[in-house]
Amino acid sequence: NIISNSAIYDFFNAGNTSYGINIGSNSTGWTITGNSFFETTSFSPTGNAITYYTIAISNTSGNNFIITNNYIGGSAAQCGGSAWTMSANYTYTFHGICLNVGTSQASSIQNNSIKNFNYSGNGFWYGMKIDGGSAIIGTTTGNTIGATTGTGSVTLSKTTNYSSSYGIYIAGSGNTDIENNNIGSVTTIGNVTYPFSFYGIFSSSSGGTETLVNNLIGSTSTANSIQAIGLASASSTPQY
Repeated sequence: NIISNSAIYDFFNAGNTSYGINIGSNSTGWTITGNSFFETTSFSPTGNAITYYTIAISNTSGNNFIITNNYIGGSAAQCGGSAWTMSANYTYTFHGICLNVGTSQASSIQNNSIKNFNYSGNGFWYGMKIDGGSAIIGTTTGNTIGATTGTGSVTLSKTTNYSSSYGIYIAGSGNTDIENNNIGSVTTIGNVTYPFSFYGIFSSSSGGTETLVNNLIGSTSTANSIQAIGLASASSTPQY
């Protein structure tokens, strides 16, 4: 089961939860490689509590999924063109890569790029999220969320309520190994009351072993690679 070298674009539904790739029950061992996911025009959700997934795998009895060399962002293949823009005064959530898988054999996420993205709303933005299961992330070749130089490769802004964003978010109870990943060139824009928080790597895991080695959060050459802009007079307690 292989999905490879495809251009998958303009696939979100403004009024409903939707997916670029959605792999559910009775599936295991899929490979998703070399694909580009993008939106050619600005996209505006039309309601609250809508969730958008670019790549989603949800099967807690499935193992050894391989997600490599994919591009998420922009208005053209390989994160090219103008920024992938999502904008609405609603509480909606975006996931670049989201897994809820088994623990007997780790799934692998390597050398994926998530960049050239512009989100505006009142919800949550996740580059990668492991809701459950075991995963190795960047152990062979690191993933890049944003960029290692410059600013604003990923720009996230909010309109009214509290919002949070995450480069890599780990939940569940499986073992995770996170190495060699680059997370930078991210700007969040809050308002005068509430911030739009950003976390490079965040864990709310209830068990399992977590290994974090040689990840770069920010930039060694660009000052203020990660910026949180806004007066934010209210509490910035993490939201999930």
